[in-house]
Amino acid sequence: MKTKLKYVNVLKKKFRKYHTLQKNLEKVFNQDQRECIIYESHKGRAWSSNTVTKALRLISAFKPEEKHAVLLIDEMSIKPGVQFVNSIGLVVGKPTMKLSGGYDSSKGLAIGTMNVALSVALLNDNVAAAITFHITKKNIDKKHTTTAWFISLMHKWFKLMTSRYEKLALSYYNMSIYNESITFLQEFIEIITGITVDDNNWKPFQTGLLLCTKTALDLQAQFLSNHNFRYLLLRRCTQDALENLFSMKKKSCSKEKNSRKKSCSRCT
Repeated sequence: MKTKLKYVNVLKKKFRKYHTLQKNLEKVFNQDQRECIIYESHKGRAWSSNTVTKALRLISAFKPEEKHAVLLIDEMSIKPGVQFVNSIGLVVGKPTMKLSGGYDSSKGLAIGTMNVALSVALLNDNVAAAITFHITKKNIDKKHTTTAWFISLMHKWFKLMTSRYEKLALSYYNMSIYNESITFLQEFIEIITGITVDDNNWKPFQTGLLLCTKTALDLQAQFLSNHNFRYLLLRRCTQDALENLFSMKKKSCSKEKNSRKKSCSRCT
């Protein structure tokens, strides 16, 4: 009996929390908005006239700098190896397109994947400090000083390019810090342009780094000078929002696939 009473009390607390949440949602969102939040769907939704009116009224209250939008575009990469399709869980074959340098991608067997977390953990000041420490202890050769320097360089570049707080943002508020950051990015372009890797041929990653850095420099000049932004967080210019959207979509489609025992066509 005590167990049942305890269970009833727990249910009552949950119901009160749900009722409070529902009342708060009703204060902010219209019926069609609440349904969109509650029910997962990728088919789109026709908004009511009240919702559209509210959205237009909200936009009209935006400051000029808050009305800017961004177009997010995902990339497509062609790598050596068989191609694995997540939506169906199968290897669908080997690419026949020739890669740079005339490399035949059909001969590879490894599935190419991207591991951002590992890259961030490796290109980190802590790794550079560890290498420097072992150099001073004479555990490794002094020539690895260059490696430590390059890792520190990439770590600083990554922090600037993914800044999410005002402390690391590009801003005219503190011109000494701003000039230091801009000078660093300009020097970074020169370094990446001048380095040689492996067989001394130009590598795709160099093009990517230069494109990102030059774009960041152009954007900061545009928004800070022409649109009078107080500061610019370069992380807002990345495709994190797009990747998060894809992650949510794949998660939803994965549930649908498991329930229907087949692949979801929206993932392909």
